[in-house]
Amino acid sequence: MSGWNLVRSLLFLAGVAIASGEEVSEPMLVRNWTTREGMPHDHVRAIVRTRDGFIWLGTDSGLSRFDGSEFRNFGLREGLGSVAVFSLLEARDGTLWVGTLGGGISEMRQGRIYRKHGREDGLPGVTATSLAEDADGRIWASGHDGLACWDGRKWQSIRGSENDGALHLRALTEGPEGEMWAVFPTSEVKVWKNGSWSGDAEGGPRQASAFLKDGKNRLWVAGLDRRLWCREKGSWTSIEQNERFRGAITAMAEAPDGTLWMIVHRGGLVGLKDGNWIHPEAKGWQTGDLLDSVTVDPDGGIWLGS
Repeated sequence: MSGWNLVRSLLFLAGVAIASGEEVSEPMLVRNWTTREGMPHDHVRAIVRTRDGFIWLGTDSGLSRFDGSEFRNFGLREGLGSVAVFSLLEARDGTLWVGTLGGGISEMRQGRIYRKHGREDGLPGVTATSLAEDADGRIWASGHDGLACWDGRKWQSIRGSENDGALHLRALTEGPEGEMWAVFPTSEVKVWKNGSWSGDAEGGPRQASAFLKDGKNRLWVAGLDRRLWCREKGSWTSIEQNERFRGAITAMAEAPDGTLWMIVHRGGLVGLKDGNWIHPEAKGWQTGDLLDSVTVDPDGGIWLGS
């Protein structure tokens, strides 16, 4: 399935009495957009909804901003260092950070590219596949050539042990206590505290594929043990992944009602609310096995990139 989809729920689950752990089928309405409607490319690698209401898409042929009716596209002419956009992050100050393949990282402010960052600015490489912001407002960027942190003036490389090599992290996020959590190239979960990495997850998952910090300051971790882990106030709980969805969880997003929506490798879209797994259904549409990215808007609309 190409393009990306807006999925809106027709069933309000909060008022439905169902046993904990039961699987729920939820009907959806679907709309699909592709290059025919103005997107620069049908392969969407990253999606973010910014606080001003725009949906931003990172595609293989540029960055695109959607206002609900039309797309505005950004490429080399507009100042991107590369048209292959791999990662997006809206920082707390409203800056949109754009990580590319081969073109470094761009900052966007007020709808225009404000600055580009490359090796000359201290980045270890010119590809950024993961972006995150820490509790102090610093931007962390990981790519094929390593990991670096931007403090507002310069990039500083961050290394692991001698055995880790270049830190091309698979996932990266800020934790509930301001620490940084990462999935290393070996899928091992590590925590950055007090200037160094620790492999001690304090009873949590040892290997993982994706992170999410939710609105209640809880850290969700998709473990490779087929369990979804939650860290709250220093303690871990977990729930077994539904047998219907056997692949690794590759991306997660939180809806306003607390539902966690997840992309499962080769398994499409699934949800979790109050211990119940949700399987979306829509007439004539399958969630697909090639989904890459997910975000949720304030109205509960789920935006998917494939």
